[in-house]
Order: sequence, then C-alpha cells, then structure tokens
Amino acid sequence: MRGGRRSALVAVTVAGLLVGCTSTEEEPVPDDAVRLRANIPTDVAGLSVVAGNVEEDRAVLSVADGTSPATVLDARVGETVEALGVSFTLVATDVGGDDRGDLPDAVAWVVVEED
Repeated sequence: MRGGRRSALVAVTVAGLLVGCTSTEEEPVPDDAVRLRANIPTDVAGLSVVAGNVEEDRAVLSVADGTSPATVLDARVGETVEALGVSFTLVATDVGGDDRGDLPDAVAWVVVEED
C-alpha cells in the first residue's frame, strides 16, 4: 500500500512539474482589446481586419477599407503596426487547440488607436 501512495505522489509531482514547464505567466488581455478570430473578417474602426498565421508570439493582420488592396502587417506581441490611419497593437495571441495558426480557433487580440 505504501508503494502505491509513493507512486501516486511521484506521478502527481511529475505531472505538476510538466504543467509548470509548458505554461507561462501571461498578462491579462486589456478590456479595450478587439478579439480577432483567425481568418474571420472583423469590422474594426470602419476597416475590415483579418488575423492570420497566428502563432504564440505573432500574427499577420490584413487591413482593408474596401476600396484598395489590403495592407498586410506582420506583428509580434507588444508591437504596434499602422495601416490606413489606424494603429494596431498586438497584445495577445492564442493558437487554439491545434498547432496550425490558420484554423478558426486561433485568436489574436489588438488594441486599436485611430489617428
């Protein structure tokens, strides 16, 4: 019986360490951040914004006003990029339940500031 408890304790401890190794302390997403689902156009400040190629620390934003070709911006978390008079700060990403960032469950959050 004692060996069984020790094995269970070791298994729980190892599992806890593995979880601790794969998770990171993340800053909360600001309340004013806009949630962009991967490959889904979202109206932001009168523009159509699409997040694509969402990874753990970056995303590609396609910004269009409907009258000209989209502006494509590669942004890293914490970086501010600008298109069509609007600044987008990429504040967080989530690749979702799959490693492919082009799936709709991937998400990028941006804080928007109009010039």
